[in-house]
Amino acid sequence: MAESFLLLVIVLLLGVFLNRFLKFFDDEIGFLFLIVLMSALGYGIIRYIFSGIEYVTVFDKNDFKKELKKISRSGFKFAFIFFAISSSLKFFNVINFNWYDIFGLTFIVLILIILMNYISLCFSFKKNAE
Repeated sequence: MAESFLLLVIVLLLGVFLNRFLKFFDDEIGFLFLIVLMSALGYGIIRYIFSGIEYVTVFDKNDFKKELKKISRSGFKFAFIFFAISSSLKFFNVINFNWYDIFGLTFIVLILIILMNYISLCFSFKKNAE
């Protein structure tokens, strides 16, 4: 399954490359390649989150709370780095976003990272308790 997923990603990236730089396909086909690629990547991420295999050392409530603190700390670290990079890109006029966009996107990324890791932690805790 992993090999077929990897081959799918390679073929789709090749199709996007051919469409983007060589205009090999129509624009609609390139957009379709990106939709299929994002769907495949999204499926892999969602399956990994709900599998319950990420946190194999969580067996009791104390371990759960410790990992939850680690998740929130790492989420805030990632959000800070994301905000710093976005701010520097805006400062050097590489991107032309509003400050509200940068703050909003940073907040959305923070919530999604913490939520995905929390769901994975809950499923891992349930799986390890069995």
